[in-house]
Order: sequence, then C-alpha cells, then structure tokens
Amino acid sequence: MNVLVEDPPMFAIIPKEFYQAEQRGTVSMACSARVVSGPRSPRLNWRRTDGVLIPSDRTRQQDGFLIITNLRKTDHGSYDCVLENEVATLVASTTLLIESTTPHAPTNVTVDVGPFFARIKWQPAYNGGFPQHYVIWYRQFGSSTRQWRTLRVRAADDTSSFTVYNLTPDTLYEFQILSRNQLGDGMFSEPVIVRTADVDSYATVFPTDSSGVTYVPTIVKPSGALPASPFAVTVISTPEGAHVEWEGPQNSSVPIMYYRVEYRKMNEQWGRSSEAIPADGRTFYLAKDIQSGITYEFRVYAFTLTSFSEPSEIVRFTLTSDFAGNLSPTVAIVAGVVGGLIFFVVLTILLLLCAGCARRKRKAKRERYDSDGFHPENDTLTLKRG
Repeated sequence: MNVLVEDPPMFAIIPKEFYQAEQRGTVSMACSARVVSGPRSPRLNWRRTDGVLIPSDRTRQQDGFLIITNLRKTDHGSYDCVLENEVATLVASTTLLIESTTPHAPTNVTVDVGPFFARIKWQPAYNGGFPQHYVIWYRQFGSSTRQWRTLRVRAADDTSSFTVYNLTPDTLYEFQILSRNQLGDGMFSEPVIVRTADVDSYATVFPTDSSGVTYVPTIVKPSGALPASPFAVTVISTPEGAHVEWEGPQNSSVPIMYYRVEYRKMNEQWGRSSEAIPADGRTFYLAKDIQSGITYEFRVYAFTLTSFSEPSEIVRFTLTSDFAGNLSPTVAIVAGVVGGLIFFVVLTILLLLCAGCARRKRKAKRERYDSDGFHPENDTLTLKRG
C-alpha cells in the first residue's frame, strides 16, 4: 500500500490590492505559486469574480501573471488568482480600475416608500477617474404612455441617497439611477419596481417636501371615496376681473382639503385652472386673465388628498365693458397719491432751479457793472482814465 503525501499549495506572489490602467493600454497582474513537495505542481488560473468570461483574444497567462491588452471599460472589475491542488484551494483577489472612462452603474439600489414619496439608496460605483453625479429616472410602471421623469441629484460625489416627492399613493413606480461624469453618461443601475403606500381617504394633513414645506400632491390616479361637489356657484364682474364664489358641500363623506376653479371660453376645451384654494373657509376665486365681452364657463371641484369630486354645475359669465380696464378704488387712490407727490417734487425742483438762475444773473450783472466803474458804495458813475 502506497501513501501519497502532498503539501497544500502556497502563493509565492499575490496580486496587488488594485491595478490602474487607461483604456487601450495593457496591464499585467502578478501571481505565482511557491514550489512545494509532491509529485504534481499546483494549478494556477485566473477568473473574474463576477463570473464574466475573461476575453481570450486579448489576454494571456505567463508564469502565473495575467496580461490583458487593448483594455476596455468592460475589463474593469474584480479578478481572482486561484491556486489549487488535491489538498486545498487558495484564492487571491484584486481589482482592475480602468481610468478615463464614463462612470460605472450604481449597485445595491433599494427604495423605501410612503404614500407620496420614495427614498432611494444605492452603492456608488467606480467614477471613471473623475467626479460624478447622479440622475434619478422614474415613471409609473406598467404603462407605455407614461414618460420617464428625471431628477438630478445636486450633491457631493459620494452621495448615495435621494428622496423623490409628489408621487401617487398605492401606485407602482419604476426607478433607475444613472451616473454621469465629465466624459458623459455611464450605465443605468438595475431597475427597481415598488408600490407606494396607500393613504387614508380621511387624511387631513398635506405632505411635506425635503425642506419641510407642505405641498398639494398631484392626483394622477384618483383613489378612495369621492367628496361631494361644490354648489351655488356665482360669478360677478369686478374691476379686477371675474369674482367666483361657491358653497362647499354640506354633507361630504370625506374631508375636503382644497378646491380648484376651472374655466374656459365658450366652445373651447377646458384648460384654465386656478391654483389650489385651501378649504379653510375661503370659497372664492378671482379670475383676472379674462377678456371683456367674451362669454366664459366656470365650474368648481372639491379635492381630498387622493381624489376629487364631480364638477359643480356650469355657470356662464361675460365680463361687462364697464369694468374692463378700470382701476380698482385702491389702485386709483394709490395712483393719485403717488401722482401728487411726484408733481410736488417736480415743482419744488423747478422753483429751486429758477431761484438759482436768478441769483446767478444778479451776480453776473454786479460783476459786469463793477468792471465798467460802477461802485455800489457811492452810487456814482466815474470815468476810467487812460
């Protein structure tokens, strides 16, 4: 019976922690085995840590060294020098950095969501040798008509999180992160699809943005109970425009957060809309961008945080020419006061200028008479001699 005794393999040279090289250059990553006792030498091979095949047309192994020529951005990554025999397997790893390239794609992207926001986190990848920044791409998932929206992350190179606001509750969103440096756009991260949290239809608190300021969320897909419609809409002419008033719903099943007034010219598409009017007791709106003598139609909507009512009844209105172009009483009073002040200032300046001119004329006259022999002290005329 023969017993084969073999020692485990040992490295004589291990690769450096990382290697740096330019595109189209050449790199040589060192690795070799120490001679050990035994009938067979240990085997030494190279592989990429991520499992991607090393390109055979641009690489060769020589005395344990891995040599890659005509380097490309795709060669960037982690490599393993594997030393093995029948006793053990050893692995020594290194990283190859390809410089002067566009940045690599961020990794490990995660998204935490609320009803109206998504907080995105990621692991920055190699920046290509230049400072990089990020662009968030997102859209509602599952609809080809939904266009991508983009938000640039204006922060330091090592930023690894960002919050997107004004999202729709209970909705699927798709997120990707693009890295960019002075050479251009890098690669996109893997997409992440998440659903925003649902929100109670009875919620009465507006969401806040990154600075803590409340905002009115955009309602793309209404959800939850609908509020009742406003009623008793009236429109009257004022010097400033059309004054719209309405009554809020008396028995709405959900709390109303705000109103919007929509209006249009007769026989045109609905399109003009007021800003959000908080439902804090205010039930009026002044439409200033309307023309005299043209008939308009008005209607009012009530909104919760997640849905909106059916429109109120439509009211037709024509701004009378009596008010078109007139100043309001307040504006007229202010204009009169300002005009009076300007007139007083101009008059004062003119009087001061006139007084100054008169003094200069009198002084010039005295100097002229003095040069001709007129002396005020004796008030007599003398002749010059010679």
